[in-house]
Amino acid sequence: MVGLLNVQYAIAQDTVYILEANPRASRTVPLVSKVTGIQMARIATQMMLGKKLKEMNLKQKTYHHVGVKEAVFPFNMFPEVDPTLDRK
Repeated sequence: MVGLLNVQYAIAQDTVYILEANPRASRTVPLVSKVTGIQMARIATQMMLGKKLKEMNLKQKTYHHVGVKEAVFPFNMFPEVDPTLDRK
């Protein structure tokens, strides 16, 4: 795979599982780019056109902050549904 890949993981009893992998990242890339200050879409496009990461003179960065992508569910569309996550 060359380019952007959205991977969803689950961890259970110290084992990492891949739930799904999609060759797209339409919501994730803008968030990661904004949090890191790195133009991920531009880098991915250059890679898809044949350029190698080592040719891009990218520098390792240290961050003193984190970014969190929150899931937003349309619970207002279903007023009879309890949005609380629970084991029942």
